[in-house]
Amino acid sequence: MERGSAPRLFGTNGIRGVPNRDLTVEFAQSIGKSIGTFFRAREVAMGRDTRLSGQMIMGAVQSGLNSTGGTDTVDLGILPTPALQYYCKNTGMPGVMITASHNPPQYNGIKCIDSDGSELAREKEREIEVIHHSGQFHSADWNSVGGRNRWDSTAEELYVRGGWRPGYLWTGSGPLPSGWRWTRATVHLIGRALNYCPGTGGHRSRP
Repeated sequence: MERGSAPRLFGTNGIRGVPNRDLTVEFAQSIGKSIGTFFRAREVAMGRDTRLSGQMIMGAVQSGLNSTGGTDTVDLGILPTPALQYYCKNTGMPGVMITASHNPPQYNGIKCIDSDGSELAREKEREIEVIHHSGQFHSADWNSVGGRNRWDSTAEELYVRGGWRPGYLWTGSGPLPSGWRWTRATVHLIGRALNYCPGTGGHRSRP
């Protein structure tokens, strides 16, 4: 299949669908294989929101990534998408966010983050689509698949300890914008409030 001829999967904010309807486990695993084949990264950071289907979709994408060989995943748990982006920018690894943002709770989605912390450019999404539709995944031998999937609980703290201006958090790349300054702040997370997204059908995290 030629580049650019594949049907579009990524919308303006990732792939969206209803789990077990159009966003099936098999489809999510295939997308994971496609992402792994495209990035060929040693590690891929993964996060999700509080939707009930999040762990299921994340597990499917994770297994697809592992199957491409040498790609392990870093589970950041439940966190906002900008926190995953900030983590990717600081570690230099690409990321995958399982979220459907503001959509109703029955939806979920798969969003790719580049290694500089930015949302994946449309031309790169198109390459992932071509890989998916062609089925030309990189498939590793049994002794070289990924699978060292580690947990990292530091992403949320890294995010809230970023550059601050009263009322704002700098999560961009490069130098601070004009008029901004670095400062120190103490942030108290009560009940891990950042983890709860109203309207997503998820559960509140325990304190």
